[in-house]
Amino acid sequence: MAALPVQARSAVGAGDSFLAGLVLGLSCGLGPHDALALATATGGAAVSHYGTALATHDDAVRFFRQLAGDAAVAQVFGARR
Repeated sequence: MAALPVQARSAVGAGDSFLAGLVLGLSCGLGPHDALALATATGGAAVSHYGTALATHDDAVRFFRQLAGDAAVAQVFGARR
């Protein structure tokens, strides 16, 4: 899977965020490809913020939607997203 086209501001927490996204995706029943897409989205959200600033939920959802589509977003975050 290709990296997201985000402006990297800091790598702090990127690996932790990536792993958290992967584990969340797998625990929600996503297949390997969509779980990797969620991991890429959460890692991308993390690097798009300066220093130790937390990535936002909205950033992660937006990036995940770009990579995996609405059905995968609904499977993890519910239909309201």
